[in-house]
Amino acid sequence: MSKKTCKLIISSGNDYAIAVKDNQPTLHRHIKRIAALRKPVSRHIETEKTRNRFTTRTVEVFDDLTLINSQWTGIKSLIRVERVGTRTGKAYRSLLSVISVV
Repeated sequence: MSKKTCKLIISSGNDYAIAVKDNQPTLHRHIKRIAALRKPVSRHIETEKTRNRFTTRTVEVFDDLTLINSQWTGIKSLIRVERVGTRTGKAYRSLLSVISVV
């Protein structure tokens, strides 16, 4: 989703939440810096074991977004979900970042 689309959504009185991928390299880099330099306002950690899978999920919410370009209209929070675990004995890690105006 582009900055222009986000502005259009806000100007029509709606909210949005978007997953940030590598196709937004500057925004993605700013999100990594926020996670490295700021403390989250909330953090939840959950561990789950099912059959041959062991997973730990960490969900963090950040509200100090001063490192993100102000052209991203209305952003109020950053949500990061990290999954770490093993699947059939093989380690894996995934990370999802979402920006939201809700």
